[in-house]
Amino acid sequence: PHLRSAVEEYLSGLLRTHKPSVAETRFDQLRAFFSWLVDEEELTEADHPMRRLRRPVAPLEEVGRITDDELRQLLKVCRGKNFDDVRDTAILQLLVDTGMRVGGLVSMRIEPEWLDLDRQTARIRLKGGRIYTVPFGAKTAHLLGRYVRVRGVHRNAGSPQLWLGTRGFLTVSGAGQLLTRRCQQAGLRHLHPHLFRHTLAQWWMDSDGGDSNLMELMGWTSRKQLARYTRAGRVQRAHDKYRRLVPSERL
Repeated sequence: PHLRSAVEEYLSGLLRTHKPSVAETRFDQLRAFFSWLVDEEELTEADHPMRRLRRPVAPLEEVGRITDDELRQLLKVCRGKNFDDVRDTAILQLLVDTGMRVGGLVSMRIEPEWLDLDRQTARIRLKGGRIYTVPFGAKTAHLLGRYVRVRGVHRNAGSPQLWLGTRGFLTVSGAGQLLTRRCQQAGLRHLHPHLFRHTLAQWWMDSDGGDSNLMELMGWTSRKQLARYTRAGRVQRAHDKYRRLVPSERL
């Protein structure tokens, strides 16, 4: 009983101080651990502290998106021929096309097997270390090709990492600072890099791209991720679809 009380107190504390999703994750980890103890006969089934304990459920959080006007303003302030302008334009266009996480962006390498401009695909490293291939459009391929050319004469051109900065290769924090600086130059609100991912997901669903295709493009393995990223605009999409169908129009 005291072990069960300790677990309940721990989870209650997480719900008070963290997002519900954190308590949900810790619950699953603890349950797996105690089940392992039972399998190893270190604990009896009757003493399993999480038996019949209700799992906390994280509510689906609605997220925002970047507007097309904001994207155009961001790209506008990157117009220029210097290294930073060429690099930042390519990065922004790539984020628009792929919605990749910043970790995936900075994981990109210059080798042809990682960046194929002819096939318009790139390999990135997902959370957890899995290597994944993402597609991008012809305009983005053109901008990436321009960046690769100017990168070739950069003093850090020998680095295997694709994206270079003033002190070496671009890091996650460096990419965040890059976007913050460009938002300030464009007179925009602060846009977190992850908003590109949410924006692509919502745009894709608005365009009837399909659930399974989006999951494949994003590298998702759970429909829970799909629901979280596409909840914003779901009602409007349903209404728009209804207006195109309208049941009584068939009579």
